[in-house]
Order: sequence, then structure tokens, then C-alpha cells
Amino acid sequence: LIDVPVARSQSYKFQWLNIYSSTNFDFEFVFTPTPGSVCTAAIEAQVGTNTTNYTTSAGYNTDFSEEVVHFSYTPASDGVMTISSCDASTDTIFFVADGCGNYIESSDDDCGLQSTLTLSVTASQELKIYWAGWYNQDTFDWTLEYAASGSWTGATSTDWSESSNWATGALPSSSNDITIGTGLTNYPIIGTGTDANINNITVSSGASLTIDETSSLTVSGDFTNNGTVTLDSTADDFSSLIVTGTATGDVTYNRYVNVYDDTAGGGWDLVCSPVDMSIADFITANGANIEVLGDNYAFAQFNNATGQWERYATDNSDTGSFTSGQGYSMATTTGATVAFTGALQTTDQSINI
Repeated sequence: LIDVPVARSQSYKFQWLNIYSSTNFDFEFVFTPTPGSVCTAAIEAQVGTNTTNYTTSAGYNTDFSEEVVHFSYTPASDGVMTISSCDASTDTIFFVADGCGNYIESSDDDCGLQSTLTLSVTASQELKIYWAGWYNQDTFDWTLEYAASGSWTGATSTDWSESSNWATGALPSSSNDITIGTGLTNYPIIGTGTDANINNITVSSGASLTIDETSSLTVSGDFTNNGTVTLDSTADDFSSLIVTGTATGDVTYNRYVNVYDDTAGGGWDLVCSPVDMSIADFITANGANIEVLGDNYAFAQFNNATGQWERYATDNSDTGSFTSGQGYSMATTTGATVAFTGALQTTDQSINI
């Protein structure tokens, strides 16, 4: 067994000597092209920064009559791909092919002397990217960006209802699966009376989604939150999040509660926790905003057996968790929101009355 580096267009000869035996035998000859030198040995492009190096990776491509570095990329799902060498300092040109030789797009001088192209892509369809050394063969970096259909990009603002903030350039509908990725400048706010409807949604780690007090989000499929999801409210308006399928991950609902002082136009509010949360955690997070009445908070549950409201003590001696679907009486010091944080309830709840 021997590996020998070879050069293009160079003829090589080899011979077998019968020093040990003159018996006929079969042997295997394998040629492995340098990665990037031919389409069938294209370098796998990565989302992010890639490097085109004609010295180490180029091969002569007869379609271009020039040295070419070949890359490939296979999207995991339908979406939008952007290839760009706009930050390079050298003159560039590239072609995109649907397979070896079936050229479908190209870019030349689309950002100065450099190249950039955005195109829709199909799940599992391998695309070939050819950087042709027509103008020069300098080494340079280029980027590949990919966003799945339904992906939030936040390219323009935080407005969920702005089509330019979505990878496909169109607002999502009830049939779309939505992904909110990490590392973005703008994260979505569903606001200004928007009632959004989608299929599945994933909020990635480090990402966020906010639903303002005038708006709602209905998820007909599954809800997966690995980041931060916040629902807001005011004295007059309350946001809504409805999940028909499975809900994974915590959300925070900032629920407005009236001021205790009746003369200030307030009074006790009846509230229900929309999440799984312990009483102790709720008081730790919100005790500073809840009115204190002697040794108790202005926070109580109704005892059906005695017909009396039972307040929670300020010494945090009360245990247990909120009962899903049950109303609690509460009042704040100034008229403020209290934060309910926990896992969503997505099934019907029954309460004995």
C-alpha cells in the first residue's frame, strides 16, 4: 500500500516486479482528488465564514476554462440562502449549480467588485458553489447565511407584522413553523393589536419573544421555548398565548393587578395563574409590589368550606403551588404588574365550586 501525491496533467508510470512471485494477481488503484478541486470532491460549506484558497484547493474546470474552487451546501429545510464576498478585498465571481454542471445562478460585481446572492433553497437539495478564478486567484473569505422558511431575521425592526423581518419576506400564517434564532439584533414583539396564528414555534436559547397587552399568539401545533417568552398586560388590556399542542419551557406573564386603595380608583383583583408556579416563588418575585395588611399580603384564596378568604402570610410560611384554573384575590401597592413564571397549561382544568 502506498499513497503518492500527484499533479494535474502529469503522466505517471508504475510497474510490478516479480522478485517474490510471478503469480498473476489483481490490484486496486484509487485516485482521490484534492478537496475543492472538482465538483465531486467539493468542500462542504459552513454557515458562517468560509475561505477560498486557489493554492491548496483549486482545480481546472473545463466549463470555465479556469481554476475553480468547488464548495457544496445542503440545507436541512426549505428556506433562504445568502452567499457573499462583499467584505473581501479582491475581485470575485461565483456560480451556483443544482448538481455538477447544472448552473442556476451567478453573482459578479453585485457589491463593488465582489459578489453576493440570495436565493430560495429546498430541503435536502445539494447545491454546488463554484468560485472561478477569472479575475485573480487571491485567497479570500466569504460568508454563507441560511434561514429556514418561517425563520425570524429581525432585519428591519422588532415588529412581528413587518414582512421584511422574516426570511421569506412574508408574514407567517397558521400553516407555518416558526424559528426564532440566537445572535440577532432585533427580537420579535407581537404588538399593536396583532392576533398572530402559526403552527409550531421554537424560541432558541438566548432568543426572546414578547406579546404586548393588545395582542395574541395562537399556536395550533407545539410550543418550544429555550429562551425568553414574555406576555404583558395593563389595567385595561391583557395579552394571550394559546397552545393547542405540547408546550415546553417556561413563560413569564406580567399580569396587571389593581392598587389596594379604593379611593385611588383601585380595589382587589381576581387573578388566576396561567402557569405552574409555587406560592413561595411567586411571593419572592413579587412581594415588594403586593400590598401588606398587618402580617399578611393582600393576596388570598377562598376557602369553600369556611366561606372565608385566607390571606398568605408575609413570613413566607405558606407552601404549595397555585391551583390551575382557580381564582385568587390580590391587590398591589401602586397598581402594578406581578410576574407569573412557569410552564404553560395547555389542557382543560376543572375546579370544584
